[in-house]
Amino acid sequence: MPDLPLDIDPLRDADLPAVEKLDDRAFGPGRFARSAYRLREGVAPDFALSRVAHVGTFLVGANRMTPIRVGGAAQRMTPTRVRGAARHPPRSPRQPKPLGRQSRG
Repeated sequence: MPDLPLDIDPLRDADLPAVEKLDDRAFGPGRFARSAYRLREGVAPDFALSRVAHVGTFLVGANRMTPIRVGGAAQRMTPTRVRGAARHPPRSPRQPKPLGRQSRG
């Protein structure tokens, strides 16, 4: 099997449609109920901190950082970022299980 280079690059506006398709495959339609999706709604990602991973022209992963504000009163709000879940295509049945997903017994 040939070695294929993995390229990790900053997220660009042009990547967003492919990232949305990857989100759909990785998380399904229920993802919109998650808190992180509600926080990101209507807010552009921080393109300087967000990344995409490609093997050739195929998008194999993405991570989106979104600016948010936390705190009480508006004058005391603190700017920060929320990191989205790491996205990757669903595992095929032939792939081994990731080490972090194995049950401990």
